[in-house]
Amino acid sequence: MAEAVVCLVVKNLGDFLVQEAKFLYGVRDEVQWIKDELRQIQCFLKDADRKRKGNDEGVKNWVRDIRDIAYQAEDLIETFVLKIERRRRRRGFAGHVFRYGFIFAFPDAKNGSRIIFTSRFIDVAKSADPDTPPRKLRFLDGQESWDLFLRKVFPNQDVKTSCPDNLEKLGRKLVKRCGGLPLALVVLGGMLSKKEKNPIVWSKVKKSSKWETDKDGKQCLDILALSYEDLPCDLKACFLYLGCFPEDSEIGARKVIRLWTAEGFIPARERETSDETAADYLEELVQRCMVQVVKRRSDGGVKSFRVHDLLRELCILEAKEARFLDVYSTEDQTTSRASRRVALFHYGADVLESLNSSSQFLRTLLGFNVYESYDPVMLRLRNLKLLRVIDLEGAPLRKLPKEIKSIIHLRYLGLRN
Repeated sequence: MAEAVVCLVVKNLGDFLVQEAKFLYGVRDEVQWIKDELRQIQCFLKDADRKRKGNDEGVKNWVRDIRDIAYQAEDLIETFVLKIERRRRRRGFAGHVFRYGFIFAFPDAKNGSRIIFTSRFIDVAKSADPDTPPRKLRFLDGQESWDLFLRKVFPNQDVKTSCPDNLEKLGRKLVKRCGGLPLALVVLGGMLSKKEKNPIVWSKVKKSSKWETDKDGKQCLDILALSYEDLPCDLKACFLYLGCFPEDSEIGARKVIRLWTAEGFIPARERETSDETAADYLEELVQRCMVQVVKRRSDGGVKSFRVHDLLRELCILEAKEARFLDVYSTEDQTTSRASRRVALFHYGADVLESLNSSSQFLRTLLGFNVYESYDPVMLRLRNLKLLRVIDLEGAPLRKLPKEIKSIIHLRYLGLRN
């Protein structure tokens, strides 16, 4: 993930050099030097990120230090721009399901209707209906696993003839190590569909992971992490960002595209708008089976999608380790000082006040079902001057407070319901 962090910072510094030239007078050369140095370091990070998963503490510390330096450089430059803007404005204003309460709302099934309730956790399923034993889905057998794998690696081809003879033996070994777990097979197949179909490439995939899958799917994260590591640099940040959304929620593609753009994840492409590029990124995640399409528009584009809970868990683990994103629910008592982005679920004034006093370098605040009974929520963000994205879904805000004008880096403001 350090590679993706440095890649993102390099892009943002380049944007600053172009867009904020008037503010960077006198220090432009220094900013350009930082950008060039980070770009050179970026060349070594892809391999170092892989080694970080091993036992080499020296590599782990080096990767962590580079990531922190990149963040500090970005903080210093944006804080500098903020101070220059303040001087200018003095002359005049320029404009999971562990909360069980919901399950008792399910109607009685005796009238002939049925509601299918799914969960990875047996205790949650039993709580939904103590009188009906949960049905445990079996794992796929060898042939079912092989057919599913081939459908993902060779889409739109006959599974009986799609796999070349020189790949079948190696492919069956890969399939066997997925342990009959459909998610592992789908994600692995989606990744291999993007690679060259030859034994050398598939052998590298086989050697690049521990490939141990238990029957609870816990070690499945190793296989999913392999697909994550295979993502292009820009796409890694986009994928990790999806961890901020509630588990099993239907995510609107338009909202995600706007958030990615506001965050600076989407590079400029010739003859393409940022929205078109972001839509291509989302489609690639679909093709790699990293997200599941729920609805498509009439033109074939993605309208909404979901992230499997295990893939979301991977997002949260990787994002937290990289200080990229932290997710907090009502069970969490404290918030992190280190993360660049925070997603809050079912939170009130106390947590917002904690963020206000401890997270001055926060870039993104996403709230889902944030409640507030008195002062406007935005008043509690007065010290978070470097925010780029604010989305407080469900916050009872009657008007936009004057404090919003001091958040000069803001690119996205979402207030609904």
